[in-house]
Amino acid sequence: VVLFKYQDGYRLHRIMKINRDQVVASGDNLLSKEVFHPSQIIGFVESFGQTKMIKSHQMFYRLRVLCWLLIKPIMIRLRGIFK
Repeated sequence: VVLFKYQDGYRLHRIMKINRDQVVASGDNLLSKEVFHPSQIIGFVESFGQTKMIKSHQMFYRLRVLCWLLIKPIMIRLRGIFK
């Protein structure tokens, strides 16, 4: 997860793809992807939590992210149907 400057604000999204000239990121509730230059990156999330700290490099967390990325398009569409 990366914090970056985007247009007129800031975004906190998961990195989908990165290379020398561009970064592709997407938020958890977005189907669209945002493309920006690596120089716009302000920082990275290393850990988060409320009662228990979770480090973003832990295998369990990475597995949860992979599962979410696989079902994300379906969940977002279902939310739109059942609003």
